[in-house]
Amino acid sequence: MRFKDNAERDAFYEAKIKEEYERNREWLAKKFHELPTFFKKRIKYFQDKNPDFWKKEVYETFVCLEAVKIATTLKTVDAVQENMDESYSTQIDSSKLSAGHSTFSICESNKLAIEYLESKAPAQ
Repeated sequence: MRFKDNAERDAFYEAKIKEEYERNREWLAKKFHELPTFFKKRIKYFQDKNPDFWKKEVYETFVCLEAVKIATTLKTVDAVQENMDESYSTQIDSSKLSAGHSTFSICESNKLAIEYLESKAPAQ
């Protein structure tokens, strides 16, 4: 597809993102309520502080859900950090992560899993 300028291109992609957001609104609401409070607070913060957060909400919800899978499966910060050194496919398989991850989304999910596990750890 060719665009006459950057503004036309940006409008086209923003419309696509809006369409995806609207298509996933019910799913987002359902998944939000399934998340642990730690992740609900994170998403709520972004919703309250960023009027354009809807553009990132599908992705953010996805990586939070995947972080829960990682934390639940691996159980400790050390185990998550060790798993991060493994190959892409090993990381996907070890926590039964969803298909379609990018390297960045796996890294983000791992980071969030570590933050979540640290938030649950007893104070030193």
